[in-house]
Amino acid sequence: GHAPSVHTTRPMSEAAGGVLGVASGMTPENLAQYAPYLSDVLVATGISLDEHHLDEARLRQLVALAATR
Repeated sequence: GHAPSVHTTRPMSEAAGGVLGVASGMTPENLAQYAPYLSDVLVATGISLDEHHLDEARLRQLVALAATR
């Protein structure tokens, strides 16, 4: 998936009172720029090795980043 633009995410989050989830394009590399505007993130391909296997190291990285927000 492709992440939405931050310019779109911010006003949507503000309109929703900060309760907004994104389920496309989230990765450990881009989470920080979206975190201030999101209450929830659903992720699979952004931390996957392939169609059927998650990358444990990338999952741990994403969880650690999310925990600091």
